Amino acid sequence: MAIHFLDLETEVILIILEFLHDASPRSSKAVLLTNKFLNSAARLIRDRQKTLTLTNSIEQSLSCHQWTHDDSTLSNLRHLKVEKPPDSDSTFQGHSPDHAEYKDFVESIKPFNKLVSRLQSLKSLTWNAGPVTHTLLQTLHKHHPKAVLKIFCFDRWDSSLDHLDESETALSIYPTLKCFRASGGVSFRGHFGMPPQYSFAAFKSIVANSQSISYAGILLPNYIAQVEFLQSEEDLLKVSTTRKKCRSLKALTLDAPMLQLSKDLLIELDKYIEISNLESVKLSRGLPEVGYFEHAATMLPNLKDVSWNFSAIRGDHPTQIPLLKAANDYILTCAPLRTLSLWGWTRVISLPDLINRHGQTLTSLHLHEREEPRHTADLVSLGVDDEDRERSLSLLDVQLIKRNCPNLQDLSIDVARHGGFDLQEGSNISQLLDELADSGSQLRKLQIYFTTDGLAALFHPQSGSGNSSDDEESQSYTTNLELVLQKYVRSIWSRLYSGTSTGERLLDVKFGEWESTFWRQSRFRNGSVINMSDVRRYFEVRPHERDDHVGECEIRMRKK
Repeated sequence: MAIHFLDLETEVILIILEFLHDASPRSSKAVLLTNKFLNSAARLIRDRQKTLTLTNSIEQSLSCHQWTHDDSTLSNLRHLKVEKPPDSDSTFQGHSPDHAEYKDFVESIKPFNKLVSRLQSLKSLTWNAGPVTHTLLQTLHKHHPKAVLKIFCFDRWDSSLDHLDESETALSIYPTLKCFRASGGVSFRGHFGMPPQYSFAAFKSIVANSQSISYAGILLPNYIAQVEFLQSEEDLLKVSTTRKKCRSLKALTLDAPMLQLSKDLLIELDKYIEISNLESVKLSRGLPEVGYFEHAATMLPNLKDVSWNFSAIRGDHPTQIPLLKAANDYILTCAPLRTLSLWGWTRVISLPDLINRHGQTLTSLHLHEREEPRHTADLVSLGVDDEDRERSLSLLDVQLIKRNCPNLQDLSIDVARHGGFDLQEGSNISQLLDELADSGSQLRKLQIYFTTDGLAALFHPQSGSGNSSDDEESQSYTTNLELVLQKYVRSIWSRLYSGTSTGERLLDVKFGEWESTFWRQSRFRNGSVINMSDVRRYFEVRPHERDDHVGECEIRMRKK
């Protein structure tokens, strides 16, 4: 006897619809129109997770999301994500870090707290919208004591405080805090000159007292403020014989030049967390010290995921040789890694040595050499020199990676792009893509760095006379050029994933050093330096969400 879809158990149907919604949200919307039973089941799946974008006016933000007023949706909601508006530095801007303003801020969050109290069975709250008030934490714990809390954009209301405020104190003891990423020194209101030392001390205190946190990260500014502590860090952290030590932390990210990865820092961190339990340590800025690599094997025995940045090393200066040797020795002798991200990697290790040691266990590999902007008298040649271009991976390099990394799912590489923006047969990029495409659905994501070589000449073909008609013509030219770039990126995605119709199939393409904060391109003319607009572009390419657009993709372009 034939079994029809609706003959399956309700739980099985829900699992199938959940998989469908995760892979193709727009397709699950079509299921709503099928019949009454599937309408109810699909609605349950679609409502289980929601994203709420908060602006300065929280009440207005809630009114813009109709589902926040629907009791049926609120009863089905299990996972809530709160985020700031796209391309916004912070959510609640324009405030001053004084007590009166903070009280107003606490008052303004009440409508959101009320929404949280109306939810019937929340399992997780992901907060990516700046400060977290103590009233929100109280509401969440009262109505959903088992809900997992993940905070990815925490700012101190006043980063000059030499003590923990009430929200930070509440966070430090919150029983289900799983993820905590904070920034300090430059508050979300844009105030400079705040002492980042306080922010780091507050960060350590929150992490140290948490017994459930698995990930922690902190972002501090490039400068180190010269301040006199009103009280010592020991007082701020309330160090005592009863202070706890976090033993649940598995991943730590340090994005701060003032935090140099060294043996001394590991010893300092070990006062607050059990560093021997760490599986992931990532350093985004600043160079590690020799002592770190000499002691990491014994102090971090469970390390599986690492990220280092050696881009600050220029040339072969003798003082850097011990560091490069120590890093090389560590990579060649440490336990096989699961993920590895190396910027400035050619200074540290050869690709065959790296793959020979870690290839069999790698699921994620990111290799990148920075492109440095420079002055030039010839606009057409602006970009990167031959030495940097030689650091791009060759077809043989990609074949080596493919042959020896059977579990690789996420790859970032530098690729040389010669000529225009056509994916020509037999070109270097076409051969690389064909090689990677043979991996089938195994490759989940590819990230490609192209240099800005040639882009400046295209975006700035002539200086123009400065009148309005020239400006309109220049804007039209730029728009058309961006369409050409999008077509080029789309052809890359199609060539890479043409052989598969399932899986994530993600592609990121970056023209220029996208992550760099300081980037200026200029040219000389008549003895003067002329700065040009930023030509860097970042394209995120994803499969089309609708199942009647199989083999097509959607592109999001960002520019500085």
